[in-house]
Amino acid sequence: MSSYPGFPFTSHGNNLIGNADGSAGFEGQFGDQFGSTSNPLDPKLQTDSNGNPLLQDNGGPTQTIALLPGSPAVDAGSDSVLSSPYNLTTDQRGAGFPRKQGAHVDIGAFEAPADTTTPTVSITSGPADSSTTNSSSATFGFTASDTGTGVQSVECSLDSGSFSPCDTQSSQSYSNLSDGQHTFTVRATDKAGNQGTASRTWTVDTTAPGPPVIKSPSNGATLNSSSFTVSGTAEPNSSVELFEGSSSVGKTQADSSGNWSISLSGVADGSHTYTAKATDAAGNTSSASSPLTLTVNTTPVDNTPPTVSSVVPASGATGVSSSTNVTATFSEAMKASSISRSTFKLYRAGTTTAVGATVSYSSTAHKATLNPTNNLKARTRYKAVVTTGVQDVAGNHLAQSKVWYFTTK
Repeated sequence: MSSYPGFPFTSHGNNLIGNADGSAGFEGQFGDQFGSTSNPLDPKLQTDSNGNPLLQDNGGPTQTIALLPGSPAVDAGSDSVLSSPYNLTTDQRGAGFPRKQGAHVDIGAFEAPADTTTPTVSITSGPADSSTTNSSSATFGFTASDTGTGVQSVECSLDSGSFSPCDTQSSQSYSNLSDGQHTFTVRATDKAGNQGTASRTWTVDTTAPGPPVIKSPSNGATLNSSSFTVSGTAEPNSSVELFEGSSSVGKTQADSSGNWSISLSGVADGSHTYTAKATDAAGNTSSASSPLTLTVNTTPVDNTPPTVSSVVPASGATGVSSSTNVTATFSEAMKASSISRSTFKLYRAGTTTAVGATVSYSSTAHKATLNPTNNLKARTRYKAVVTTGVQDVAGNHLAQSKVWYFTTK
């Protein structure tokens, strides 16, 4: 719009001009709104199929052009028209169409219905509702929209504090949050004053649980099975992971009382050392428990005492050479260190002094040999004794001493 030469145009305010380039008298100080060639102002009027403003029957005796939701003309007029000298009570359509339906009167002949629709607000990212996290920082993403007059402002609040402008129109960040429960709320206000909110409540937990306690098997235990269960206590409802060295060998959940157990199978014979760690719902992990060291030995336990299966000279033998050695053969492999002059002895019958001799043991033949230092006396009866001090390789002792006699020639 431009003024004609000699007929300057003076604005009385509250004009809405899509492109005011080349016009004079519209500077915005009287409530005027105007665009430019490079940035035209969209009045958001109802249009026909060709995009032209649509003058039609919107009620009342006079046709009007309706304002669409979000039009910059909504609530942008001057309320002074409601009082003297104008005293307007209706828009151009007349009775039944109040001149003011929103916060203020609208620019133009058509008064848009009051916007009573609250903005739609959604939180799209950040800690989930009712979740627990070990981070003392949080960033929330959100959207806010309004189908009526449009969103005018977006504000954020933490833990029921006062609302203030958010970091951006779509995100808000917090740091150095204390441990405990927090609530984030975002509030959108439209141009009609309607407000919509969305909230999320979450818990910050940055404290690691105490280390688990392994109660069974006992430390230093020897197990004769490759399958067994390790059990103990930890923070209730925490996740417990069992390690051998740095390798995880099992994971389970502690119950509400803190009890947990992990079953192992196929464990190789030998020494094993285990530790356990607990991780709480927030993801904090404890230090390692005190170590449990045990031994797995699946070799069958030998509890059977050895026996002397044969002797030379035979029991009751006569005419035995005076240069003979005395031998005792056992039913199984023996502990060589247990066979000596103190456990294998030869006496002249009726005496208590052992004959001088050396004693040796053959592990391949399971045979002990007593070699007298001197030839035995002729025509003399001798007593040979293998005591219960001898042991098999499992540590089982001879059940009773082996005693037999022979006579030299």
